[in-house]
Amino acid sequence: MPTFHVDVTIPPGQTSGHLFIELFIADGIHLGHGVMDLRYHAGGRECGQPCTVTGTVNAKMEMFAMDVVVPAGSALELVISQTGDDYIPSTVSSGYVTIGTNQNSVLSLPIIDRTADDLFVPPVWYENIE
Repeated sequence: MPTFHVDVTIPPGQTSGHLFIELFIADGIHLGHGVMDLRYHAGGRECGQPCTVTGTVNAKMEMFAMDVVVPAGSALELVISQTGDDYIPSTVSSGYVTIGTNQNSVLSLPIIDRTADDLFVPPVWYENIE
């Protein structure tokens, strides 16, 4: 799965933040997206007690699984926001955050080359009529 690790700063007085990322082919074709409540910035489902986060953290985001073909030479566009089409941040994550663009901010796009042999071939159905 594509991953996006990014340094995010949550300002004093806030207890969390929220990120929404979308990946497009530059002509507007949506490839995939990811969403993160920054209280879970390290991944997983566990949150410390109290369940808050402040200061600068490295958000280790994963995009939802994609099965796409990107033509060679295509430009990609990564859009970073706090909410998307059908995602609403929790009330504790609704404040602003600052994104860092440094060596800790990395977009990883795995490339998997598949041949026709890798494709699923459904079994042939025979109905025996007597």
